[in-house]
Amino acid sequence: MVNWDPDKSLISSIPEIHHSKIAKFLESEGFSELAFEVTPDPEHKFELALTLNLIEKAYVIAEVAADAKDKYWWIGDICLQTGDFDLA
Repeated sequence: MVNWDPDKSLISSIPEIHHSKIAKFLESEGFSELAFEVTPDPEHKFELALTLNLIEKAYVIAEVAADAKDKYWWIGDICLQTGDFDLA
């Protein structure tokens, strides 16, 4: 693992076309929270939201997804496991 603290202002100065690759790199280096903020890819953002237990944000992402039914299934499963019956 790289021993550094990524600077958000530096990332914002990089053209957005590279943000998906940056987000995947950040995730691989253990900076999943920052990767969630950086990635423009809705699928990657959904997966990171589930990984980070940001279930309500995952739900919002699922609402506009083409494969929403599958995403709702994942969210419902996690909610049932964690006892969040209102969102499930």
